[in-house]
Amino acid sequence: VLIKEGDIQQQIFWILSGEVYITRRLGDKYKVLATLGKGELIGEMSFFDRSVRSATVISKGPVEALVFSKENFQDIFAASPQWTKRLLASLSSRIQLMIQKLNS
Repeated sequence: VLIKEGDIQQQIFWILSGEVYITRRLGDKYKVLATLGKGELIGEMSFFDRSVRSATVISKGPVEALVFSKENFQDIFAASPQWTKRLLASLSSRIQLMIQKLNS
């Protein structure tokens, strides 16, 4: 488990290899909402707004990921335009999905 629903944790994970399940707890079971893999970011929304984690992220098998915390975020943000672009695209995509869900 990389992220547990309901936790307050300020880390962003950038998946380098492997896959993870994004799940929500429904009673005593987990419902898989999505499967994410290489190049995907997870945890970025609550990293910025300090909210509780809205889902549990479970590895599908071996996973390698870079973990960004408050301590190293500024350095990485400044050093990597590629990562900065990916972060902004990920945030934009998540916001679009939320808007679609509200309109349906």
